[in-house]
Amino acid sequence: MKNHTRVRRLVLLFLPLLFGLSVVAGTGPGPGLAEAIAVYAWWLPAAVFTRARWHRRHERLSFAYWAWAFATLAFALLAGVPLHAVTRWPTGLCALLAAVIALGASAALWPAQRRFYAMQRRLDAAHRPQG
Repeated sequence: MKNHTRVRRLVLLFLPLLFGLSVVAGTGPGPGLAEAIAVYAWWLPAAVFTRARWHRRHERLSFAYWAWAFATLAFALLAGVPLHAVTRWPTGLCALLAAVIALGASAALWPAQRRFYAMQRRLDAAHRPQG
């Protein structure tokens, strides 16, 4: 295995910890640990199963998966640290705001994502062996 591949895998393995640490800095260790666990819940399957195709067949699950991913990122980058640190709103309210932002982003991107999945299904069907 090449050295840059090892470095890339290490970065991908530990990058979600930065999201958890950013939440720890803004809100405290409890929400930070929950954030790190939530990020790893979608990060590891995305990193390990790079050739997975389940999301093309199960679009509702795919929408929920991406909404979850966006919610964890929105909490760490928008609602968790900056919003909580500036406004001192409760962490639960900031998490709810992050979920609303994530659902809005997922809903806005969803038509393009469905077109992409349809194109991928057509390409799979075209390259499937006949017989």
